[in-house]
Amino acid sequence: MYFNLAKKNIIRDWKNYLIYFVTVTLVIMLMYSFLTLSFSKDIIVMSENMEMLSLGISILSIFVALIGGFMIKHAINLVLLRRKKEIALYFLMGMEENTIIRIFLCENFLMGSGAFILGCILGVGLSIILKNLALGIFGFPIMYSIEISAKAIFLTTILFFGMFYFGLRSSIVNIKKSSIYTLLYDEIRNENIKIKKGKMLGRLLLIVLFEVGGLFCIKRVFSIQTNFAIVLLIIGVLLLLSGIFYFYKLFPEIYSYIMKKRTRWLLKKTNLFLYGQISSKCKAAGKIMAVTSMLLSVALVTLFSGLVMGEGYKVNLKSEYPFDVAVAIDSKVQSFDEVVKYVSNREKVKESFEYNLYEYPDISNKIDILGISDYNKLREILGLKKVNLEQGQYIVHCDTWKYIDTIRNNIKQAPVVDIGGKKLEGSCNRIYDEPMEQYRMTGTNGYALVVPDIILNNLETHKSRLVIDIIGEGNESLKSELNRFIRNEWNPQIDIVGNERITMSLSVQAWGIKNSLTGFTTFAFIGLYLSVIFIIFSATLLAFEQLERGKNSSKYYKILQMLGVDNTNCKRLVFKELAIFFGIPMCLPLILFVIVALGANQMFGEYILKIGVIPRYILVTLGIFALVYSLYFYLTYILFSRNIVDNTNP
Repeated sequence: MYFNLAKKNIIRDWKNYLIYFVTVTLVIMLMYSFLTLSFSKDIIVMSENMEMLSLGISILSIFVALIGGFMIKHAINLVLLRRKKEIALYFLMGMEENTIIRIFLCENFLMGSGAFILGCILGVGLSIILKNLALGIFGFPIMYSIEISAKAIFLTTILFFGMFYFGLRSSIVNIKKSSIYTLLYDEIRNENIKIKKGKMLGRLLLIVLFEVGGLFCIKRVFSIQTNFAIVLLIIGVLLLLSGIFYFYKLFPEIYSYIMKKRTRWLLKKTNLFLYGQISSKCKAAGKIMAVTSMLLSVALVTLFSGLVMGEGYKVNLKSEYPFDVAVAIDSKVQSFDEVVKYVSNREKVKESFEYNLYEYPDISNKIDILGISDYNKLREILGLKKVNLEQGQYIVHCDTWKYIDTIRNNIKQAPVVDIGGKKLEGSCNRIYDEPMEQYRMTGTNGYALVVPDIILNNLETHKSRLVIDIIGEGNESLKSELNRFIRNEWNPQIDIVGNERITMSLSVQAWGIKNSLTGFTTFAFIGLYLSVIFIIFSATLLAFEQLERGKNSSKYYKILQMLGVDNTNCKRLVFKELAIFFGIPMCLPLILFVIVALGANQMFGEYILKIGVIPRYILVTLGIFALVYSLYFYLTYILFSRNIVDNTNP
C-alpha cells in the first residue's frame, strides 16, 4: 500500500521532485565516476605516488556527501513546504503520524533509488572520459573499455545512504513537530528592509576594501618565498569571500535604492511588477544569494586553476624533460665519465654527450652561446633534423615563446653582432623553437645563440652539461639514486673562478613523467570535481529558492492576468524574473574570476610554452559553468512557468 501510494504521489508531484532528482543524479554521477578513476588500476600504476589522487578524491567525496546531505535536507523541506496542506489533510482524515512518515520515506526511497541507478549509469560513461583525460596527460594511449569498480560502487552507496539519512532525519523531525494549524496556515513572510543611505555607503566602501585587500594579498603571495605566503593566501581568500558575502547581504538595499531612482523605467509597462517580484525575492533570499555567490567564486577559480595547471605543466613537460637524463653544472667540469659509468650500471645507455656553454662578457645579459656541432648533436639525440650554419652567421634557439617577438625585433634593428671579435649576422627566419630545456641545459633565460665552432676558441667556458640517451623508458628511481651519487660520492674536477657559487640541476625524464605530473593531475581533477559540485549546489539553491516561492508568485501573476496581461507576456516576465534572480549572484563571482584569470595570464602566461593556454581555459571554465548553470535555469523556468500557468488559468 505504501509503495503504490508513494508512486502515485511522485507521479502527481513530479514538478516538485524534478530539481531534487536531477541534483542527486548529477552528484552520484560525479561521485561514482571520480571514485572509479581514483581506484582504476590503469591510473594507479602510472606513478608510484598516484595513490595521492585516490586519497584526495576519496576525502573530497566524503566532503561532497556532507554538502549533499544539506542539499537533500533543503530539497526535502521544499517538498514538505509545498505539501503541508496535503499532510494536514492526512492528519484530519485520521492517518497516524508513523504512517505518513512511512509514505514519505517510501517516496524518497523510490526517487533516491532511481537517481542513484541513473547516476551510476551516467557515471560509467563519464569515468571513461575522465580516465582518458588522465591517460592523455601522461601520454598513454586512449582506452575505451568500460570499467566497473566494486570499490567505487561500495563507497558511492555508503555515501549515498549517508546523505539521505542526514536529509531525511531532520525532515522527519519537522513532520513530528508540526501541528495541523501550522501545516495549514504557515506562510512565508518577507522582512521589510529599511534603507539607510549613510550606512549603506559606508558598508559598500568596506566591501570594496575587502575585495581590493584580498586581491593585493593574493598578488603578494607570488613574491614571497617563506611560509608566510600560505598565511597571506588564506587571508586574501577570506577577505575576498567576506566581501562577496556582505555585498550580497547588502544587495537588497542597494537594489531598492537604485531602482527607486529610476521612476521612469518603473512606470513603463510591467516593470513595476517585475521590480516588486525581484525586490521581494532579494529581501527574502539575501543570505542564499550570498552563500551561492561565495560557492560560485570558489568554483570558478578552482576549476580554472586546476585546468590551467594541469594543461600548463603538460605543455611544459616536453621542454622540462626532453632528454632521458640531463646533468647541468654551472661551472667548467673536466669530465662526466664517472656519472656516465654510474648510469650505465643501472640502465642501458644508448649514447652520452658532454658539451659546454660559453659566455662573452661584452654581450649584455650574458647570453649563453653554443657551438653548431654541439647544437646539431643535441638535435640528433632528440630526433630532430640537423641545421646548417654558414660562416659569418649565427642562429637563435628559443623554446620560450615570450622571448621570440623581442628577439625578432632585436635582429631587425641590429642583425649584426660582435662575438669573440667576429662579426656575425642573424636572421628572423633562423629562430628554432623545439623543446630543449633552455632554462637549465641549453640556456639560462630560455634562449641561446648558436655560432660557428671556430668562434668558441675566443670565448670562456662557464657551464658544463651532460645528456644521456637510454634504451627504453628508464626507471624513475634513477633520479634519487643519481642525485645521491652526484652530491655525496662524485668528486669532479671543477674550475672555480673567484668566489663563484656553483649550482647543479638534475633531470630524469622517467621520473618527471611519472611523478611530476601526479601532483598536478591530482590538483586538476580534484579542482574539476569540487568546482562542478559547487556550481551544481549553487544553482540548486537558487532553483529551490524560486520554486519555494512559486505559490505566492502565482497569486501575483493571476492578478496581473486579471488586469489584461496575456499568458505569453506572463511567461516573458517569468523568464526575466528568473534571469535576473539567477544573474545577480553570478555577477560579482564572474568579475572576480575575470580579474584573477587576467592577472594569472599576466603573471604566469609567459612561463607556459604554448601560446593561449590561459585564455583558452578561461573560455573552457566559463563554458562548463554556463552549461551547468543554464541547465538549472532552464529546468527552473519550465517548472516555475508551468506552476504559474496551472495556477492562473481558469
